[in-house]
Amino acid sequence: SEMANLAKDLKEWRSALAWTQVAVSQYLRVPLKTYQEWERGRQEPQQSGPIRKLMEEAEHGTSGKSKRAGSSRVDKRA
Repeated sequence: SEMANLAKDLKEWRSALAWTQVAVSQYLRVPLKTYQEWERGRQEPQQSGPIRKLMEEAEHGTSGKSKRAGSSRVDKRA
């Protein structure tokens, strides 16, 4: 199903970035529970923008590692 494929992709992108679910939810500015439901395939995003943002970050590193580490408020350790 399309939702199962999205859930699989979300996990792969998060793994490629070595981010936690908390870090991804902060990066996308969505509640943690919402992101977890997306990743489990129980819910799908109403808009594609956040998913596209995560996909581009995972595949192309659009923001750059030093920029993420230096200026982002995303806590990747959580």
